[in-house]
Amino acid sequence: MKFWMAWTGVRENRGRAFFPIFGVIGAISALIMTLSLGRGGNSIIDRDLSSIGRNRAMIGGANLNSRDIKIIENIPFVEYALFVDSREKVGDNIFIGYTDKALTFLNMERLRDGEIIVDKNQFPDILTGSNLKMDAGYGAQNFRVKDRYEEQNPMETMKEGNRIIISQDMFARLFGDRDYKRVVVSLSGEESSEDILPLIVKQLNRGRGSSEEVRVLETPEVYKRIEKIKKLVNSVLGTLSIIALMVGGFGIMNLIGASIRERTGTIGILRAMGYSRNSVTQIFLLEAGIIVGIGSIFGTIFGVVGSILAGNILKIPPVFSIGEIILAIFTTLAVGLVLGLKPAYKAGKMETVEALKTV
Repeated sequence: MKFWMAWTGVRENRGRAFFPIFGVIGAISALIMTLSLGRGGNSIIDRDLSSIGRNRAMIGGANLNSRDIKIIENIPFVEYALFVDSREKVGDNIFIGYTDKALTFLNMERLRDGEIIVDKNQFPDILTGSNLKMDAGYGAQNFRVKDRYEEQNPMETMKEGNRIIISQDMFARLFGDRDYKRVVVSLSGEESSEDILPLIVKQLNRGRGSSEEVRVLETPEVYKRIEKIKKLVNSVLGTLSIIALMVGGFGIMNLIGASIRERTGTIGILRAMGYSRNSVTQIFLLEAGIIVGIGSIFGTIFGVVGSILAGNILKIPPVFSIGEIILAIFTTLAVGLVLGLKPAYKAGKMETVEALKTV
């Protein structure tokens, strides 16, 4: 009976109900779009920006070889290390030497002599396990494609040449065991480079036993800036969600307040018929729930469709989560009921005689 009374109230007051319903639709849509596009945007940031600026540092200043890189990779909190100059361009191909630890950390297959990893975007027709004939500086050689990967670092994709990843040992065999001047060291994301880098340099210099000392050439400032960008993006998206949520909630509060003023006589009749104050309050809260329910259905539809359309325009693929959509609906419902509680409680507190005077 209470639900029917609430539904009748919304239907008879549908002119005023449109605004809060649209507010709820906007709130739900904005929440879904914010969450889905925000998640998609974060994945792009993680993929593209973080590929430029992982928690990496560069050390050097002295001649370094394969023994030195093994010392570095055995230090705790070091994910992997790579020689910056361990790359050789032959014709259209760029051969890049990777250590076993780097390959493992980057989820690529370890390589033996004669095995390579190619970029699937540059070699779309080459399958894993197939043979590829190419010049490595001493005439054409056959290589076996052990794995394929997709380069995410924009700084790498802008360079000309086909990327061919080989083991560091094979690189030394093909192009000579060199002394390198620079090593990129990837640190665990949770670790502070300010604390770890001095330890790495100290341990490396001790293990080298050379008069030439290694020093830090570049700190991971880019990584720190990217982390700040990610936090800023999340803060902006969260603020927009709160604003959208409050618009829908205040719309519900205004609707119930206006409905009470217009239906004071109806409230008096309900009280005269024996409805308790709590029953009257519950009827108006049910009206708020009905409005949120209607708005949630259409808001979810518009939010999903809007996310897909906006994602196509912005080139940000939305990432949907059923749990987050349900959370958005229940959050909007909670805000609507909380903001609708005061006017609904006010309706229940009306004196029967005073309310009947407007009939």
